[in-house]
Amino acid sequence: MTPRRVLGVLATAELLAMAPWFSASAVAPTLTRVWHLSPAGTAWLTISVQLGFVGGALVSALLTLADRWSSRRLVVGAAALAAAATVGVALAPGPGVGIACRMVTGAALAGVYPPGMKIAAGWFREGRGWAIGILVGALTLGSGAPHLVRWAAPPDSWRFVLGVAAASALLGGLLVLAVPNDGPFAAPSPPFSWSATPRILRDRAVLLANLGYLGHMWELYAMWTWMAVFVAASDRLRRGANADTTTLAALVTFAVVGSGAIGCWLGGKYADRWGRTLVTSAAMVVSGSCAILVGFLFGGPLMALVPLLLLWGITVVADSAQFSTAVSELAPADYVGTALTLQTSMGFLLTCATIYLLPAVATAIGWRWSMSVLAIGRTLGGRARLGNEKDSNLATVVVVDARDTERREPRSSTHPHVDPVDSARDDEKGLPRTPCGWKERHRLPLGKIPRDLHAIGGGYLNDQTHLSVSFRSHGQFDGRGRIAAGADAVHKARRIPRGQ
Repeated sequence: MTPRRVLGVLATAELLAMAPWFSASAVAPTLTRVWHLSPAGTAWLTISVQLGFVGGALVSALLTLADRWSSRRLVVGAAALAAAATVGVALAPGPGVGIACRMVTGAALAGVYPPGMKIAAGWFREGRGWAIGILVGALTLGSGAPHLVRWAAPPDSWRFVLGVAAASALLGGLLVLAVPNDGPFAAPSPPFSWSATPRILRDRAVLLANLGYLGHMWELYAMWTWMAVFVAASDRLRRGANADTTTLAALVTFAVVGSGAIGCWLGGKYADRWGRTLVTSAAMVVSGSCAILVGFLFGGPLMALVPLLLLWGITVVADSAQFSTAVSELAPADYVGTALTLQTSMGFLLTCATIYLLPAVATAIGWRWSMSVLAIGRTLGGRARLGNEKDSNLATVVVVDARDTERREPRSSTHPHVDPVDSARDDEKGLPRTPCGWKERHRLPLGKIPRDLHAIGGGYLNDQTHLSVSFRSHGQFDGRGRIAAGADAVHKARRIPRGQ
């Protein structure tokens, strides 16, 4: 099976398996009435999933379950557990049991989402950023799918919506078995270490990337969770208080959440081409602006409101995968797993606060301007991300055989987002002939690039942990290829004595 076919199967499987995430949110208006939930109780239908996901992610990282059982088997088992928990919500006699089942759902989905990423990374070396973008897009579309089922089903058929989500998760888990293995580039998951936490949190580059991620998470899940309520309130203001708006709101919410799949694809594609800082910063600016502008169109015609909501849906998640990739590149190589687990845990814990906060804000000032509070996180996160430009993994180290023996000094990069092809052509005659002590075809970790190998431009980002390059026996570069590494990695490499 080719990598592209594997990606197609894996994306379909993850799309189906992630359906339980917002299954209860899709039927929240009915559950609120049946279970007599307050706005805070309705919020807990999603908060419980977020908390369960954090717990599941920590347990999976501590026990390295993806390595003990293989990622594919872990996805199958976790998807089956998520399906069973979703059925438990449908059969629950009240909110206590239902919310407990939702927490189990979140813990189970921690065994679906990250291991799915690991499988994708194991099948792609070149184009890994694009592959991860496709997979995150599929996950996004799957998360919004219950809203589409809710739109198609009768208003009171909430158990049917949950049943479809459960069946979808079970089918998605089984579909992963069609992937033959974890991939030719599969590697053991980096271990989690509590003792490394202070060091990671003190690292300026990682800290700024995490602050950008927290700004992203401040907005994302609260927007997804309450979009149906926001649209329904807007339509009631336009059509009258007694109008039935929940069905139309479900369709609009599916379109808005599902449009994020386009954003994930675009984000992965252009982050590799233009650099992560530019893409994530642009997404933050547009998304934060949408959070404010929707208030001006609240209660207006859907033909005016929906296009803005779709733009918001695309940009709100376009930078999602890029923050995780940035941390994986900027964190110390021995603690990448710890850094990613910390990032995920902090982000999803923060979502609990904003999911709980938003209906309280709506009670105080109305739904028209409630979404504007989500722009706060984008503003702070955007400032942190822009401050991380010098540290983020954006610059490209390009090494091309100059076809002569004359040693040339590398030219400095004038801009971190130079087109990579033009950059390579422009610098082909003036690339460094860098002496080093490695043998031919040695695989170089990104953190051990020779001290005097300088970034000379380009915005292309190769997401590989290791790259194969050739050297002559006497230690000079002899081959044509590209080594992609970030500015931060290069700065660290300059402090490493030659030959280490």
